[in-house]
Amino acid sequence: MDLQMLLGGIFIALANGLDDEGRARALDMIAHFSERETFSPTERAVFHTICQMADDVFTPAAQPKSGRLHLRLVN
Repeated sequence: MDLQMLLGGIFIALANGLDDEGRARALDMIAHFSERETFSPTERAVFHTICQMADDVFTPAAQPKSGRLHLRLVN
């Protein structure tokens, strides 16, 4: 689980540098990898965790609202 969080954090840090279209393409690719049978179940679980983390960070619900400080705790 720790490795999944590390890789998810690295992906999120890299995705912050992308525009919305580039980020969507990268997430689509990782979502595609999470469903491919050619990867092991562990590898698919890592890709799935990365997608979940990215959804938590980049969805509109996770964005700050009207200048208020918005903190989100991720376990």
